[in-house]
Amino acid sequence: MLILLGTLDQAGAYTIYFTDSQMPDLTVILPGPPDSTSMDFARDMNKYMAGKAMRHTERGRLAAAHSGYNISMVTTYFSEPYGMTISNETTPALYFLLESTLVTGEVAMGRIKRYYKRQRPCLRYKEPTGSGEVFPETSYSYPSGHTIRGWLTAMVLAEVNPAVRNQVFALAQEYCENRVIVGAHWQSDVDAGTAAAGIYMAMLHSNAEFLEDMRAAKAEFARLTKQ
Repeated sequence: MLILLGTLDQAGAYTIYFTDSQMPDLTVILPGPPDSTSMDFARDMNKYMAGKAMRHTERGRLAAAHSGYNISMVTTYFSEPYGMTISNETTPALYFLLESTLVTGEVAMGRIKRYYKRQRPCLRYKEPTGSGEVFPETSYSYPSGHTIRGWLTAMVLAEVNPAVRNQVFALAQEYCENRVIVGAHWQSDVDAGTAAAGIYMAMLHSNAEFLEDMRAAKAEFARLTKQ
């Protein structure tokens, strides 16, 4: 389904490969946020406190600087390990594939966020984030959207250019950890986001439009690198 003008990120064109109703129901698949009396929630709290202690370190400053969510920020973040600038101007086929993939993930993620309505750690503790982000109470935490975006981006890039898979996967892991460090997400949100990204990517590989866009991105990469 081709959509023109007004993406979730910016004006442009992208494809929504699956509607929400066509995607797996993550409220059935994922375990949901841990109970506040559980050991898993104790782990969440410990991770939050550990991240908070890092905010004035170089790692904390990196986490704050790399908290961008829109596609231009994500592609800028991943361009260095990928080995070339990723943009609508320089790599239009790859950019279209990434934006379509991320928007599809965004559409599918909404259901589980609204189902659990989990409060973010910064809101629970009434503390500022390490990134300067300010969230309304209706900005829910489970699963982490940044995590889904980071892993979907890394998986797409690794498929187009397998030679950089270690670099882009390492950066995806760092991108996810940033969300705990700045206090925007619990660790279990990140864990669920990682699982959700894998589920979404498996679904995408059953979609003919996604596969065609992936072929176009690979052909573009071959032209640009003369492979």
